[in-house]
Amino acid sequence: MKKINFSVDDFLSFATSMQEEGWVTMTQKKKFSYKVTQEGIKLTPSTGEVRNISHQEINKFIRDFNIKQSFKTSDYTKSFNKSYLLAITKAYNKNNDSFKLPEEILHPQSFEEGETKKIYVNSHERNSKARKECINHHGSRCFACKVSFKEIYGNYAEGFIHVHHIKPLSEVKKRKIINPKTDLIPICPNCHAVIHLRGRCLSIEKLVELIESARSSRYR
Repeated sequence: MKKINFSVDDFLSFATSMQEEGWVTMTQKKKFSYKVTQEGIKLTPSTGEVRNISHQEINKFIRDFNIKQSFKTSDYTKSFNKSYLLAITKAYNKNNDSFKLPEEILHPQSFEEGETKKIYVNSHERNSKARKECINHHGSRCFACKVSFKEIYGNYAEGFIHVHHIKPLSEVKKRKIINPKTDLIPICPNCHAVIHLRGRCLSIEKLVELIESARSSRYR
């Protein structure tokens, strides 16, 4: 098996994109379904008894998987929902080469437009209004490396940019109002990929520091 390392945000983004698929457990091959929520994953086993897998358990499982790289449920004895999480992880591994990094605003909660209007969206929809509000405020130039796709590719790529949650979704423990001007930021796909490289989530400050350090070293 090719070694993979991924973050909670990678896992939840992939899980969101695949939640309408049919699923079976890793061990007994029993059918189950799930929905990604702000609290984690709302799981419905074949028994019909709905339960929630918390962000804390998902975090621990992914840390363990990144170390063990195993799809044997016996290797994750302390994870109560290991059979379900491993099934999703196995699908992620299978689709890893073709799965493109999505923009983080795949499962937003709500956001303020100005100071008088709150817009609530389904937690599984891409919030195009929040994205537009972010870009209208910050522009479409990457906040970290300062690249502009229009300057490189012309009008064809004008306005293209990823939108990144400054605070990772995995750290959001409860519903909150998202302000596109302060909570979201435009980031190019390259910088976005590096932010999530090696199964962690770099801060914007650290990413900028890496870029400036690499640039300065080229001119020494």
